[in-house]
Amino acid sequence: MRKAGFPIIHILAIALLVVVAFSSCNESGTGILYSIKNEVAYGDNDLDNDLTIAGFFALSGRYYAVSGRLFGRDSATDVWTPVAPPTDDSGAQFLITSATPLGSLIYVVATSVDGGTSRLYSYDPAADVWSPPIDVDSDGAASEQIVSVVASGAGGLIVNTRAGALEYASYASSDGEVFSAVTLPVTTSPVTHATGFAGTTWIIAGGRLYADSSGAFAAVTDAGAPGGDETFLIGLFAYTDLDALLILAADGTLYAYDGAAWLTSIELLGESISAGETTSLSGLTLSSGEHVVLIGADQG
Repeated sequence: MRKAGFPIIHILAIALLVVVAFSSCNESGTGILYSIKNEVAYGDNDLDNDLTIAGFFALSGRYYAVSGRLFGRDSATDVWTPVAPPTDDSGAQFLITSATPLGSLIYVVATSVDGGTSRLYSYDPAADVWSPPIDVDSDGAASEQIVSVVASGAGGLIVNTRAGALEYASYASSDGEVFSAVTLPVTTSPVTHATGFAGTTWIIAGGRLYADSSGAFAAVTDAGAPGGDETFLIGLFAYTDLDALLILAADGTLYAYDGAAWLTSIELLGESISAGETTSLSGLTLSSGEHVVLIGADQG
């Protein structure tokens, strides 16, 4: 039995047969949001219920979860297997604090137990091999102040590094090998989410939404877009089947953008997840071919 009060993963199954466009008619008049219908608690498994899941994704028929270590399982089983983390020259092991796939590899941030060193590595699941630490700022040495790595949504990565006590720098790569600096409108917060949609790169940094369609990021201030001092954004996902950009706020409100206009926000899961308890928004394709949106939540 799963103990109350610990993180669980909710799956909002989006059945392709009932997918409707923004212009479709329905009870609420908001087609895409109306088509997100069934909340399903992802059943118990052999992961410790005390774990907090910091990341979840699929790659080559396997699912992966990040929680201090990288765990993997085949899509047809409920058995999660920890991946042995990389080690440094002294043989000391690291905690995995962030991870995302690119191509056939998984890129992770491995942090020393004392928090003094955080490096970027790539992992090849097919060969069960870790790369040497990766240099992202082109100084000729492995970067040791990596904060996080996120998928850019444009077939690449964005890596956040600590540049000072309250300063961050970000670097982008299309192949995981060559990185270039990214100029962002905010340097006091790392990029937490990124994706591409409608010819534009969208990011969340410091809980705010920014977009780049012409080589420079700017705050999104369109009518109906999520924003304001009281709106803190925690999830971003381009859902191609519905041709929409989905954005989740910390109060459980879902926003949707169809490339031209923003839909009126709605309460995502009503009373099943209270305000402030939602933790993440992501998406993947199951082995059955069904597409899902994953929403993490702390729920009693």
